[in-house]
Amino acid sequence: MRLLRTTAIVVTLASLAGLAQLVACGGDDETPADPSSPDGDAGTDAAPPGTASGSTLTISSSRAKVYLGQTAKIDGAAIAPEIVSKHAWTVVAAPSTSAIKTESIQDAAMPTPSFKPDQLGLFTLQVSGAKADGTTVSVVVIVEAIDVPVFVRDLHVTNGDPTLAATSTTNTLVAGAYGSAARAIDCPVTTSVDGGDGSNLLVQAIIGTRSGAVSGDSWEGPPGTPSRVALPDIRFAPAGITVGLTVATSTSRCGAAEAKVLDTTFVSANLEVAPASVPNFIFNARFSPDGNRIAYINDVGGSARISTVGFDGAGKRDLSPTTAVGDGSLTTLGATPIIAPSAAEVIGPVTPRWKDPTHVGWVSFTGETAALAARESWELWVVEDKAGAQAERAMVCTGSGLTHFDFLPDGTVIAAVKHPAEAEKLGIMDLVVYRANAATKGCEVVRNLTKYTVDGSIARDFALSPDKSTAAFFAGGAIDPDLGGSLFPILTLLSTVPVNGSLAPAPVPGVTGRADFGVGPRWVGGGTAITWGQVDVSFAPGLPLSRLMPVPVGGGQPIAVTNNVIGALPSGDGGLSVDYHLRFGMGQGCTAAPGPISNGILIAFGLLGGATLIARRRSR
Repeated sequence: MRLLRTTAIVVTLASLAGLAQLVACGGDDETPADPSSPDGDAGTDAAPPGTASGSTLTISSSRAKVYLGQTAKIDGAAIAPEIVSKHAWTVVAAPSTSAIKTESIQDAAMPTPSFKPDQLGLFTLQVSGAKADGTTVSVVVIVEAIDVPVFVRDLHVTNGDPTLAATSTTNTLVAGAYGSAARAIDCPVTTSVDGGDGSNLLVQAIIGTRSGAVSGDSWEGPPGTPSRVALPDIRFAPAGITVGLTVATSTSRCGAAEAKVLDTTFVSANLEVAPASVPNFIFNARFSPDGNRIAYINDVGGSARISTVGFDGAGKRDLSPTTAVGDGSLTTLGATPIIAPSAAEVIGPVTPRWKDPTHVGWVSFTGETAALAARESWELWVVEDKAGAQAERAMVCTGSGLTHFDFLPDGTVIAAVKHPAEAEKLGIMDLVVYRANAATKGCEVVRNLTKYTVDGSIARDFALSPDKSTAAFFAGGAIDPDLGGSLFPILTLLSTVPVNGSLAPAPVPGVTGRADFGVGPRWVGGGTAITWGQVDVSFAPGLPLSRLMPVPVGGGQPIAVTNNVIGALPSGDGGLSVDYHLRFGMGQGCTAAPGPISNGILIAFGLLGGATLIARRRSR
């Protein structure tokens, strides 16, 4: 009987994991840092203002760091100004497994050579040359290639008796895109239940962990400085549901000052949670370009608004209501819809985006379909991040079900949109570039980047490269025969496309495996690599878990940053004890792709399902 109950909980886990698919840059230290650390430096707690580096990083000191994948361009005039002629650069030392030799240096006879490290660790170069008086001098330069930090949420669940008791522990982890081991950067939160509520805890744990990951954000610091992470952290308790906007860094640990909660909301179990609104909730998190402020959708008392706060917790601002009336105005009466009442489909808010370092934009749906899954009319609004600023309507669009968007440098907007579908059809999702009509603010199509024609084709969960020239996204349209019986049989692959439309979309070479909706791609290592969520069916076809994968931008062999660990161990009475880790990478924010290809936001299931579970507990 005990074995049967254990089997039942594993089956339950499979169904819940399926439900979860519905969710939705250089230092000069004197002491060499541990190259196995994602940042190469565990002693720095605060990142200076700045932006992430690019694929080529200029080195202007005799000791510096680059992310593996970046090219180091050495400024010889700054490092060895006494050398005025006859420059000769050589490789003195490199990691034992490296193939970098003197001939690997480009422009080795020039003041500004460059090379691309191929392994983690220290590379020692020497430049020799002539001084103005004709004498010869040599200078040594040490370049350290460090791993690229990436963030994941870890859920550890143990069940002594799966049908009666369970314990879950949640952490935020940092790992390395090139193999550095994951470690916790915040304090673990543990919850235990018994008396028949083990399966309830399982539901709540998956809800909270996955939704926090897919609706969070990360900001990459210069090599050798901390990167940052922010996410809505959902906690269930008999009294209600608490959501905290939590932050940490890639070098923080439990108890560190920078690992903390910036804002908190609470949904009481005594309140009736209506399908179309939430009394108090925090949706999404998005870093400003310099990583110093965070924008998020903040529902308080049933009124949705765009808020910002400093990474240090200072300067919290409620900038504007987010609900558009449809006549060019905003109202404080609107809440964030999360469930389409007629179809019980998850819809959720679209993630806000920073137009520039001081302006935030968001989308509000209008008209009769505003609270429905179709949502074909929307407005784009922008507000300055300062007290008392007035929001301005930037664009008005109809006939496209937008799921997420971002601003391009030329003032246009790129969006993933679903075109209206005919009866009994899935419809098509494209990546489209819009501009606003100067007179009417109406959206006009500049170019369609994907131009799909086959019903069911998908382009979604996109992310712009650091220079905003290329979009990485999930593309698909074929039915995967191995997943034909799952909730999402569409085979989607990581792909890229230039935003100027100069090339057709193409899969990233070497990438295989179905993409995990919600855990969208991210550009890391100064734009030299991409991470994305891949569906992991290694445990069982009916248990489509997620794992975080990195790949160089030009393609290659992806290696999993994190794998799910699921096991069943013999217990003392002849039964089985379940012990597993589920790990979700940071996505691109909760998206809401309407219809059968929707992942929406799992937060809604937490509010509705969680409230039901709380009520059951209280009644017992």
